[in-house]
Amino acid sequence: MKEKIKKNKIVTFSIIVIIFIIPYFLFILDIGINSKYFVRKDFNSIFLARKTGNCAIFKEYITRDIEKWGERCITEKDRNYPQIKSFSIKEITIDNNLAFLQVELERDTEESHFYLVTYNMQRTNKDRFLFIFPKTKWMIINEFR
Repeated sequence: MKEKIKKNKIVTFSIIVIIFIIPYFLFILDIGINSKYFVRKDFNSIFLARKTGNCAIFKEYITRDIEKWGERCITEKDRNYPQIKSFSIKEITIDNNLAFLQVELERDTEESHFYLVTYNMQRTNKDRFLFIFPKTKWMIINEFR
């Protein structure tokens, strides 16, 4: 009888672990249900790096014209061009591996004004999670003012 109870506890524990681990991995792997979360997280990381002047990390999230974006970041960092004071993501739409963001930016100028910029981002799976699973990374393709 005790063996049967012990066996049932092991089976129950295994089922509970599976029930929690599968959704966790589905969330981590970005299967499309939670893509907006990852787009927002990566965009916030990108622009925080740009805002603070960490151009090396900023350039890691760019797919095209990397040197042009890097020079722009350095120009803002050296205060030759007004820095980004604040940014706010207004809207996100996702179409397969592409994301379109409407972002409100404010530059550090005497006349504080906000303006809207549209960014296109693309999902990449370059990195690995636990050396096996692909890790999603959203990268900026271009911007439109």
